Amino acid sequence: MPPTSAHHASMLQDIQSGRRTEIETLNGAVVKLAHESGVPVPVNEVVVAMVKAKESFSFNHRH
Repeated sequence: MPPTSAHHASMLQDIQSGRRTEIETLNGAVVKLAHESGVPVPVNEVVVAMVKAKESFSFNHRH
């Protein structure tokens, strides 16, 4: 196993710690620019929606 096998992505760490992720900055910007340009980016839209849903679920179900 490579030495990075135990690494957890920063967005996963954010979710696990109850923090907002940087999804809006990273992928949300792509979606915004694509919409402004009339370019369809359905996969990017789904990724943003899924991460935001996970954030919302995690925030609303914290112990």
